[in-house]
Amino acid sequence: MPDMRSIPFASVAVLTLVLGQAALMNAALATEPQAAGAAAAPTAAVTAQPPAAATPDRAGESQASALAERRQRYDALRASAAEIGVALPENPPWETGRFGRPDPSERMRGMSPEERQAMRETRWQQMRAEAAERGIEMPETPPWVEAEKRRQEMQERFTQYRKTIEQMSDEQREAARAFFGAPSEMPYTYPPFPPSDAYPSWHPPCHHEPRGMAYPPMMPGYPAPNGGQYPLAPSESHP
Repeated sequence: MPDMRSIPFASVAVLTLVLGQAALMNAALATEPQAAGAAAAPTAAVTAQPPAAATPDRAGESQASALAERRQRYDALRASAAEIGVALPENPPWETGRFGRPDPSERMRGMSPEERQAMRETRWQQMRAEAAERGIEMPETPPWVEAEKRRQEMQERFTQYRKTIEQMSDEQREAARAFFGAPSEMPYTYPPFPPSDAYPSWHPPCHHEPRGMAYPPMMPGYPAPNGGQYPLAPSESHP
């Protein structure tokens, strides 16, 4: 038969052993996620790409997908038009230029100045022919040729004026500056207008202040068609 005094000591020892094992297990479980997170962090840092490097690829992919969807919609529209007897071009207009025609700006960039001038002259001759069919006569010389002539004449005139100024002495320049630089006076002088309240005049029955005429009337005043509702001005009253 076991000693009853040794039972409490055995129970305390067993309880201490169980609690110690539980504490060790909890500590091990707590350290394992931290170690796993620390090990996964370098891997994520290595595999992750910076946003700047990933953005162009994503933008290109989204643009390509948008163009593909746009082409699919155009193909569907082309098929629907074919069912009702309307033939649309095989390639969409955004791939072949505006409405199937080449872009004029692109064509102008690839042309030389001589080719551009020849094209302008051809267009001018076509405009003259169309205007002649409508009964409108246009000059044979294009307007830009006349503008170039006027520009050359102005340039020659300015060059001659500059040469004349350079040949003048300092006294002559000062005299010309004093003569041409002075403001011009008024050739005619007009008498001042009399004040507005100098002459009485007839006014409608308003609440604002009466306004006077600049000059008296040429004809004698006549009574206003007021029906005697308000008095007339003294100068307009009749005996």
